[in-house]
Amino acid sequence: MKQCVLLCIIFILCLLNRADSKEPTPLTLVPRPTHIFKTPDRSHENTESWIFSLMVQTDTPGEMMPAAMKVTLLRKSQILSSTSYTAEGFKSLVYQTKAQPKLADGSNPPKPIFWPFAIRIRHTVAADLAVDAMRIEVDAKTDEGQTQHGSVLVPVETYQQKTALICPFRGKGIILQAGAINGGHRNRSGQFAIDLFGLDESWSIIAPGNGKQNADYRGWERGLIAPADGVVVHVRDDRPDQPVADTSDRGIMRRNTNKAAIPATF
Repeated sequence: MKQCVLLCIIFILCLLNRADSKEPTPLTLVPRPTHIFKTPDRSHENTESWIFSLMVQTDTPGEMMPAAMKVTLLRKSQILSSTSYTAEGFKSLVYQTKAQPKLADGSNPPKPIFWPFAIRIRHTVAADLAVDAMRIEVDAKTDEGQTQHGSVLVPVETYQQKTALICPFRGKGIILQAGAINGGHRNRSGQFAIDLFGLDESWSIIAPGNGKQNADYRGWERGLIAPADGVVVHVRDDRPDQPVADTSDRGIMRRNTNKAAIPATF
């Protein structure tokens, strides 16, 4: 009888212990932008590159610390290479985003979600490898020291431009910042953006002086032309000019999608 009671007590304690030691909630890893494209590098080597952000997503607020990461490159599910990062190497790829967490289509989630940190993923590989996917595994620690794990398979697509584009203004110009692959724009909407500056006859982008006036820039008030055939669906003319030409006034930028005389972003 005593043995039976003892066994029952042990069984109850085991159940209680199991209830208290719940498995940690797995991390959700969300790529941004949602489609990852690789593009050929303009270099002597036959390589191709891609870059994106991986958002570490949780259902509860709180800080998390990167612990480890493993990146595996794949072609038709075959492993081509695998790279493991310790906490020290992992942290150098991590940044804090001010972007509000949203769903893949840009809408607000039905329940709150949180992005405690984001990871900048950038790869340059031999084009002959024909990488078509990458598997990323992430370990992160909560404030309580609990380790959470997440894994995601990210397709890597080949970008093929479908529309031939021309320079959107007449006359001399120069590109001073290109897309993300070329070390340029890294925001979601600017992945393939380029910054064009107008030039004068002496190939200068700015008149002599301090460059504080919009008219100092050679691209100021230059007429724009459509870079491709299309249909104008909306026009508005209530955007203020940039008050100081060589600065980015955030109050204006929040209301103004143009960049006045500095660069024209397309």
